[in-house]
Amino acid sequence: KCQVAVCRDRQGTIIAAFGPLDLIRFLADDSKANEGMTAPREQTVGALLAAINVGAGWTALPAEGPVAAAVEQLTGKAINIVVGTDVTGAVVGVITRALRRY
Repeated sequence: KCQVAVCRDRQGTIIAAFGPLDLIRFLADDSKANEGMTAPREQTVGALLAAINVGAGWTALPAEGPVAAAVEQLTGKAINIVVGTDVTGAVVGVITRALRRY
């Protein structure tokens, strides 16, 4: 059900957001480095964030802002995930880039 993981630091600041394609890329790279073997249950989110750069693929926007701002971000080439936050910084929603165009 959950398509995106949103990561926060100890102070509650959003530091990353990643989706299933990022996870697959991380596991594939780990498998290549370990002669075709990987142990997904032994991996951590910290290891994923250290191994692959997800920073350029997401952005946070105020949830009360216009939807057009999120659409503008998602139609560019870099952003795949928009995280909506309220005035307290709490995550209230996530929009992902569609993998297909209809």
